[in-house]
Amino acid sequence: MLNKYQKGGRHTQLSFLAIALMVILLPACANNSQRAEVSETTPADKESVTPAKVSNKTEDLIGELVTVRSQPINKISDNVFTITDQKVFGGERIVVVNNSGVPVNLPIPQDAKLQVTGTVDKFDVNALKQKYKADLGEPSSYQEYAGMPVIVARSVALAPIPGEIGENPQPYYNKVIAVPAEVKQIYGSAGAFVLEDNTILGNEPLLVLVTNQLKDQVPIKQGDKIVATGTLRPFVAADIEREYNYVWDAQLRQQLETDYAQKPVLIVEGIYLSALPLNAD
Repeated sequence: MLNKYQKGGRHTQLSFLAIALMVILLPACANNSQRAEVSETTPADKESVTPAKVSNKTEDLIGELVTVRSQPINKISDNVFTITDQKVFGGERIVVVNNSGVPVNLPIPQDAKLQVTGTVDKFDVNALKQKYKADLGEPSSYQEYAGMPVIVARSVALAPIPGEIGENPQPYYNKVIAVPAEVKQIYGSAGAFVLEDNTILGNEPLLVLVTNQLKDQVPIKQGDKIVATGTLRPFVAADIEREYNYVWDAQLRQQLETDYAQKPVLIVEGIYLSALPLNAD
């Protein structure tokens, strides 16, 4: 599950095109008890940096809150792994310390990505333990990573695109995920809408449902590029009505059952506007 954090400083956007590390402009995601909300995109005067700068100019970014989307490369310990990009940055590594309190079960599904939101720092076991109360275990396990850039993660979540979910939804069922995509269709008053991505897998639309008490919190429109966070499950109308007290008119219920019965549906917890093109990975 994901935790939401607020920070007084700026939220640094790491942006680049056509590479495996994709940044999503997104506050740390909400947990199941929190209300859905829409976060505006970063103003133009916010600094944009690349992951190369995270590696090469760590001093300038220490204390900055960043969000990256990447495949984990190497598990170091239960709470520590690395991310990198062999294609563009020649294998420069960034250490991630999962300090969210929620375990990350590695390895994740093949080709799946994680969304990591956290604070940039330098990797120093004793300093991280003291500053962030991070559970790092035996310091000798991390000798080769001393001084490397680290993201101390406040939230970590699976971050598939709709096409990946549609192709193989099983690994994501009953998990909280963060889905970057474009709003292709809205049913009624935004209580239900469809997300698609513009990749080769983009012909697999993902149905998203906003629970009744959250509908007024989600002023989205068709064409918006968003990141939706929530729990993925198979679409069974009766189960959703019972578990979420979901109310819809008979015509919409029938249409959704016809189009999406037993297909994946995301029960939304948070929606955030994305400043980046969705084909940036």
